[in-house]
Amino acid sequence: MANIDKSSSRLIALSAWVLSVAFVPAAKSYQSSFTSSSVIRSSLEVRPLEELIEKEITIKKRLQELAAFEFAQGNAPSGYLIDKKSAPGETVWIEVSWGEERMIDQIILSPVISSQNRGHTSPYFPNRFQVYIRNSQGETLVDERISDHVVPDFIAPYCIEIPPTPASAVRVVADGDSAIGSVGFNEILVFSGHENVALHQSVTSSEPEYEQTLIRWKKDFLVDGYLPYQVGPASTNVGFRFNHTRHPLRSITMDLGEVLSISAIHLHPNLGDSLLPQGTGPGYGFPTKLSLEVSMDADFTDVKTVAVYPERFINSGNRTVMFPIAGQEARYIRLNILRLFRAPHFDRSMNSFALSEIEVFSEGFRCSTGKSLKLGYSDTYLKQISEESIRTLNDGIAQFGEIPYVDIWLAELSERFDLESTLVEIAHVIRMRHEKQSKRLQIAVLVIAVLAVALLILYIFHRYRQQKVAHQTREQIAADLHDDLGADLDTITMLGRLAAKDNCSAGKQASYIDNIINIARHSSDYTRHLISIIGKGGDGGSLLRQMRKTSDRMLADYQTDFHTDGFEPLDTIRPESCLDILLFYKEALHNIIKHADADRVDTSVRLSGRQFRLQVCDNGVGHAADGVRISHALKKRATRLGGKANSENNPEGGVTIHLSCKL
Repeated sequence: MANIDKSSSRLIALSAWVLSVAFVPAAKSYQSSFTSSSVIRSSLEVRPLEELIEKEITIKKRLQELAAFEFAQGNAPSGYLIDKKSAPGETVWIEVSWGEERMIDQIILSPVISSQNRGHTSPYFPNRFQVYIRNSQGETLVDERISDHVVPDFIAPYCIEIPPTPASAVRVVADGDSAIGSVGFNEILVFSGHENVALHQSVTSSEPEYEQTLIRWKKDFLVDGYLPYQVGPASTNVGFRFNHTRHPLRSITMDLGEVLSISAIHLHPNLGDSLLPQGTGPGYGFPTKLSLEVSMDADFTDVKTVAVYPERFINSGNRTVMFPIAGQEARYIRLNILRLFRAPHFDRSMNSFALSEIEVFSEGFRCSTGKSLKLGYSDTYLKQISEESIRTLNDGIAQFGEIPYVDIWLAELSERFDLESTLVEIAHVIRMRHEKQSKRLQIAVLVIAVLAVALLILYIFHRYRQQKVAHQTREQIAADLHDDLGADLDTITMLGRLAAKDNCSAGKQASYIDNIINIARHSSDYTRHLISIIGKGGDGGSLLRQMRKTSDRMLADYQTDFHTDGFEPLDTIRPESCLDILLFYKEALHNIIKHADADRVDTSVRLSGRQFRLQVCDNGVGHAADGVRISHALKKRATRLGGKANSENNPEGGVTIHLSCKL
C-alpha cells in the first residue's frame, strides 16, 4: 500500500469511510458467481424437479442470446505472470493507474487461458483475491469477497460491478496460490461506461517481471487490449481486402461529420476466408506498421499523431487491436499504412492488405458506423474498388456479425460461463433424480412382484383350503347319506320282509306298504336336497325350508314351534354354509331326541344384517352339573362356519343350544 502523509490522514480516513458506505454494499450486490459445483449442486438439490426443468429451459433460451466462447489465435502476448512457486501463500499485488480520476463502474479480470488435452483451463488465476481502488485522496476497499470458483476450470472473464465511483487506480491483491503456484492475468480492464480507462496505462507490481519468458509476460501486456477471446465465429462479411504491387494503399481517411472528443480506435483484423491465399491464417493482411492521425480539417493542416503501431505491440492474429485516444477533439481520422503485410512464402513483390472493421469511439460510444471513407492512392486504381467494398470497413459488422461493446461482450461471456456451469449441475441433479426414481420404480416393481407372488400363493392356498373343505363336505354328505339312506333302506327291507310273510294280514301289509312309501319319499327328498345344495348353492329361503322339513320329520312326535325373525333370502350364502347350518341343526335335534327326554322343542332363527343366530330349546332333563355342555360334533360345525356354539340349562328345565356366525 502507498505511504500516506500524516497531515492528510484524517481527510483520507473520512473519504474512505464515505466511499465504503456509498458503494461497498452495492459492489457485493453483483459478482460473477463462478461458485464451485458442490455449492451450486447443493442449492439445486432442494428444488422441485419441475422447477429445475423450467430453470433448464430458461437457461437454454438465455444462452442462445449470449456471446459464445471463441478462443483467439496468433502471436499476441499472454499477459503478466508473478512466479510464486518458491513462496506459496504469500500476498502479491498488481496495480493499474491512469492518472486523473475517472468515474468507473466495472472491473473485469481476464484469465490467462491455457489449451490442454482436456480442454481450455486457467491455471494462473488466483484462488483468493481482493480488489481495491485508489482515488485522489487515498485507497478504499471495493471488494473484500474471497473468490470461490474452482480452478483451473474457470475460463471466463471475472466481472465486478460497482456503483459509479471516482477513481484513478485499481489494485488486485492475491494470496499467491493458483493451480500451479504462479499468479497472473491476461488483462485487467476498468470501465467507465463502455470505455476501458485502463487501456495502455501504467502497471506496477509487488514483484519483478517474470524473467524466464519475457516475450510473453510483461506488465504492459495487462493493459494492451489483447484478450484471449475472439469476438465471434467467421461469417460471409470479411471486410475490405486486396493484393497489389504497383498501387500500394497509403491511407484510409474517415470523416465523422462533426467535431467529437475521440476516446479510442479499434482495428479488427481479417479472420481468414476462402478468397485469401491458401495457407494464411487469422490476421493475414494486417499492416505490420501504421499510425493514426486526427485533425479538425480535411487537409490535416493541424494533424496530430495519436498512435503508432507496433510501438509496443506484435501481430495480433485474430484479436482486435485497441488504441486509446486521450480525448482528442477531431472530425477527421486518418489511418496511415506505413508498411504493408507481406507473407514470406509468396511473391516478394506482392503487398497485401486486409481489414474487417475500423471503430472510432467518442466518450465510450461508437461514432464511426456509416461515416464517409476515402482511400489514399491513385484515382486510376480507385475506380477498380467498389463503394460497397469500402463501406464494409465501418458498417458496424465484422466477420462474426454485429460488433458488441467490449464490456457487454465480456459480461455476456461471464454470464454464459456461469449459466453453462449451472446447466451442467442441473443436468446432473435431474439425472440423479431420474436414477433415484428409476431405483424406486425398480424397488416398487420388485415389491409388487413379491406381493403378486405372495397373493398367488395365498390364492393357491385358499383354493386348496376350499377344495379341502369341499372334499370334507362331500365326505360328510356321503356319510350322512350313508347313515340316513342305509337306515331307511334297512327299514324298508325289514318292512318288506314283514309284509311278505304268509301269516301277515291284509291290514298289516297295507300299513307296512304305506310306511315303505313314506320312508322312500323322505329318502328321495333328502337326497334331492343335498344334491341341490352341492350343485346349485343355497339361499336363505331354501335353508329355512329344509330346516322346517327336518324339524317336521325328526320331531313328528314332539310339540314344536319354528320361529324366524328378520330373515330374507340371501343369494350369496355359500352352499357349504347352508349345509353346515342344516347339519348343525340336524345334529342338535338328534342329541335332543337321544338324550333330553323332552316332549317339546322350540326353534328360533334370526338374521340381522349378515349375522346369523340359531337357538334350539327343549324342556328335557338338562345337563348334569359336571356334564359336557356341548358335543364335539356341534363345535366342529360351528368352527367350520366361523362362528361359536354353546349350550346352557334353562331355569324352567331343559337345554338351549346357541349358534352364532356371520354369513
